[in-house]
Formats: sequence, structure tokens, C-alpha cells
Amino acid sequence: MNIKKTLKTTIFFTLYFSVTLLNSLDAQKTFFENVDVEEFVAPYNEMTINVYGTNLTLLVTDATKFRGDKKKRLEPDQVKEGTTVSKLSYELSGANYVATTVETNIAADGSIRIHGLFEGIQDGHAVIDGYPIRVSPGTVIKGEHRIFKKGACECAGFAVPSFDHPLLPAGEFYVEVSGFQDESGTVTADEVFLCRNTFGRPEQELLAATNGSLTDQTQRITQVPPSVYSPPMGLYNGQVQVGQYSYPLTNDIELQGYINQVGNRLLPDHVADQQGLGGPVSYRFYVIDDPIPNAFAFPNGMIFIHTGLLNMMDNEAQLAVVLGHEIAHVTHEHGRERYATSSLVDKGTTLFGTFFENSLQVEFGKLAPNMSPEMLGTLTTVSANITPAAISNIVKPQAKMETQADRVGLYYAHQAGYDIREAVNFWNKMEQLTASTSFQQEITSQLLSSLGSDRLKYQTAGQNPLQKLGAAGSEVLAKQILDTIYTSHPKARKRARAMNELISTVYADTDWSSTRSQRERYQERVGG
Repeated sequence: MNIKKTLKTTIFFTLYFSVTLLNSLDAQKTFFENVDVEEFVAPYNEMTINVYGTNLTLLVTDATKFRGDKKKRLEPDQVKEGTTVSKLSYELSGANYVATTVETNIAADGSIRIHGLFEGIQDGHAVIDGYPIRVSPGTVIKGEHRIFKKGACECAGFAVPSFDHPLLPAGEFYVEVSGFQDESGTVTADEVFLCRNTFGRPEQELLAATNGSLTDQTQRITQVPPSVYSPPMGLYNGQVQVGQYSYPLTNDIELQGYINQVGNRLLPDHVADQQGLGGPVSYRFYVIDDPIPNAFAFPNGMIFIHTGLLNMMDNEAQLAVVLGHEIAHVTHEHGRERYATSSLVDKGTTLFGTFFENSLQVEFGKLAPNMSPEMLGTLTTVSANITPAAISNIVKPQAKMETQADRVGLYYAHQAGYDIREAVNFWNKMEQLTASTSFQQEITSQLLSSLGSDRLKYQTAGQNPLQKLGAAGSEVLAKQILDTIYTSHPKARKRARAMNELISTVYADTDWSSTRSQRERYQERVGG
């Protein structure tokens, strides 16, 4: 037996398989998550994606695997421009990126699955999740316990033959639909499950936590100027404190009344009716005197918009699209959905305790993976005290919730008679602004200045927490807070594309001459 030859062969194969294994492991470790496809056309040998605001082209080979919902195999041509890739694994070949696996939530058979609040009937179609829905012949609308994973549903065993049935009033049921979407955007449903929208324990806990974290230090409108809408709970000229951070409201009564007038016009009938009966959610709109472009909503119906965002809009139709988006976060209970599906509900953990802190730590861990545990803890504590999204939608709305709010908000604006084509103009404008380095630097500077002011009530050992964070920590905090749909370039780009596609399909038959943008009215009330 030739021992030397056997030993050399053993060493060769050991090294070969070790290198192969390492290369395989490296390939598994190199990937992008939640990126959008910018371009992917025949012959499908290159794919351009958007990574952190920058376009990157990857090579696609015969070995590239495409996966859809439930990991089922897809054909390359099923991945379109605008598709969100949940995970894109790749290898580096010199300076080239080579895609190895492209994972999406696309159904392999081309079907679509949506869920949302049943908003009512329009033009003979049910409206759910911003889509027109028709039911296939023979399909029965059935009660089900699976919606939102809430557990047993009182609707189990319940069935109706159609959406226009008197037992199915608008606004009282969440619906899950499976079917196929045609070129007009209409979904033909083969399966329909529903569950009644109840005000149960998760909703009660979330609203109690929200209301308990708000401190009202504002003045009520006592003398309303002529032609100014006065909301039932109209507050202005003061501040609302959320946790440890104070938001100064505008002292412009007319502006405050105008925003409430537009906001209330957007409320669907089923919401307005419930509000009139004194339901647990009361919709009211507040203008925050702040140059940072932002807007956010709380589960109790309080919706805030910054003057910085108002100044970037051109007309009332654009305002309506933004307010409609925020209203949709409330009507579709996005905060409750995330809260109710967390394991903390059953454990009785306080809302502003472990769940928020754990979620924030994960978020900061992605933004600054090399940050020390001590600094990570400080960032988490500060952010938990000052981030309004922590109360409105439990840290950050998931991507699917944001896109749903876009679709539903567009429907609300369209129903109110606005020219929703202005949504595309607005997001194109935001895309151009957020692509500017100077714009990003300016809003970051404004945010840090705001956090350094007396608006931040939270102190650590008698000092502003920003002093403890230092420059590096403060920049990471600013990046986390400013990662909103209004200040993120990739998100603005994606929304402009999605809005345009929706308008060109679902709303293609709209008589645009009968809609309004109200530019002069907006400029008169808001300026700009």
C-alpha cells in the first residue's frame, strides 16, 4: 500500500471539500433582505435591485433559483419591476454579484392573497385592502378563525352568499381573500373567509396604553373664526407630550381647522357613523410645528402631520393621500395587529416594557452591528421614550402594513373626490428630495437640534441623553427615527411606482374631470 500517495489523496480531498464547504457557507452568508427589483427583463440574465438607495446589478444564470410563497419554484418572468425580494442570496465573482437564490412571496400559480377591512360595495364590487373584489360563482363567504391569528372567532360556522348581504355591514368584518387578479386590478375570489371586527382585550390594552402615554397641554378652540372647521376635540396652541417627548402644535387656528376639515372628509361612512355613536376611536388631526417632514397615527385616532411635510405638498389632493394613509393605519388596526400577535399579550407583559425594548434592540442591531452593548442599551432606552411610532404602530409598521395603508388611503382619497394622480406627483417629488445628500443632512441636523432642546424631557443622571450617546450614537438614533416613508429615498421611489401602477389599473376608468386637486385653496390655507 502506498501510504504517501494515500496521504496526499486524503489531504487533497480534505482541502478540496473544506474549501468547497467554506465557499458554500460564504454564499449562504451573503445576501440582501427586503430589496426592490428596479429592472428585470428578457432574456433575464441581469437583475437590478435597489440597496440602501443605490441601484445594484446582479448577474442571473441558469443556476439561479427563484422561489415564491411556501418556497415553491417560480419562473424568472414572474418576478416583475417593483417586486419586493424578501431574501436575495448571492456570490461574488471578482467584482461581479451573481444571484444564487431569489426569494419572494409571489404565489407560483399566479394567485393573490389579500386581507383587510370590508369597506363596502362600489360599482358592484366589494372593496377590501384597496382592491375591487368579485366572488366566483358558487363560492361561499364563510366565517373563519384564522384572520390575524386571533384564535377562535365567533364567526366560525357563519356563511353568507354575497358581500351585499344585510348580515355583512361595511366596516364590521375583516376578510381574507384568495383568487386571481386581472389586468384591471379586480380580484376574482375563489376563497373568502371573514371574522367580525370586535373590540376585545388586545384593542382595549393598546388604547389604554396609548391614552396613558399622552399628556395634553393644549388649549381648546373657544372662538372659531368664520369658515373654519371645528373638530369635536379641537386642540391647538400648546403641546402634546408622548412619553418623554413634547410635540408643539401650531397656534394657527385656521390651519388646524383646515386639516381637520380635510381629514374628516376622508373618513369612510362606516367610520364616521361609528364615531358619531361615540365609539372607542375618535379621529382628530393635529398640526405639529416642526420642519422635519413626517406624519404618524395613534391607535386612538389621533393623527399628526408636521408643518415640514405640509410645506412640501402642492395641493389638497396630496394632503388627502397622506392623511388617508394615516387613517388607514387606524381603520386597519395595524398597531393592534402587531400587538395581538405578539406572545406578550398572553404573558401580561406591559406594552411599553419588554416588547418595545426587544424590537428596538433588533432594529438598532441592524443599523449598528458593531455597537457596544452599553451604547445599544442607551439607544434603546432613549428611542423608546421619544419615538412616536412606538405607540402608533409598535416601533415600525411592517412593510406590508405600509403598502396596505397606501392602497386603502388612496381609496379613501378617491372616494372623497380628490384627483389621486397627485399621489404620484407627491412621491416623485419626495423621491427627488430624499435623493439629495444636503436634504438628508439638513433634516438630520434639524432632528438632532430638536432632541437637544427642552422638548426632550427624559434625562439620565441630570444630563440630556444625547450627551451620553455622543456624536456616533446620536447619528444612529437620528437614522432610526428618520427611517420613515417620508424621509427614505428607497421608500419614496417604491411608493411612486406602486401608486402609478394602482391608478393605471384599478382607477383607470375614473373621470378625472370630476375630481379636484384644490391647489389654490391649499396654497391659501397652508402657503408653501
